Amino acid sequence: MDGIDFFTLGKYRVNPRNFTIQCENQDAILLQPKPIEVLVYLVSQHPRIVSRQELTDKVWGNVCVGERALSNDIYHLRANLKGADDNEAIISTIRYKGYQLLVEPKITRKQLKASEADTSNLLTFFNQRRLQQKTMLFVPVLLMLSQVIITVVKAGRNF
Repeated sequence: MDGIDFFTLGKYRVNPRNFTIQCENQDAILLQPKPIEVLVYLVSQHPRIVSRQELTDKVWGNVCVGERALSNDIYHLRANLKGADDNEAIISTIRYKGYQLLVEPKITRKQLKASEADTSNLLTFFNQRRLQQKTMLFVPVLLMLSQVIITVVKAGRNF
């Protein structure tokens, strides 16, 4: 993530590296990675309205997920990110268009001013993580395949 420590949304501090959201003077709340990835993408696109399809494509990539996956992630984000008076929305649903982050994010980098920071490195981090996860799925398959090949070769020698 090339020096990005965290970003703030109003009274909330979000640390995407350890998947936490912390409100002023409260303990940090640990969230699942996907809601944080959704939030990071919305931050990177602020103030633009982002369609459901675009969010799904960018966060889940080629993985087929149902419509409820994104809805659940938005629900968890809203439950943990309330506006200044607890009635103010931070993420808005724009009917038939998508979602919009309503609060301007302030991104903090190590040794850089927040005005110089961008979120492209966060997205790169999550894309690299997703690639690592996909790679890790193939390791057990390759191990099982090699066991099958060894068994077939040994069985062929017994004939």
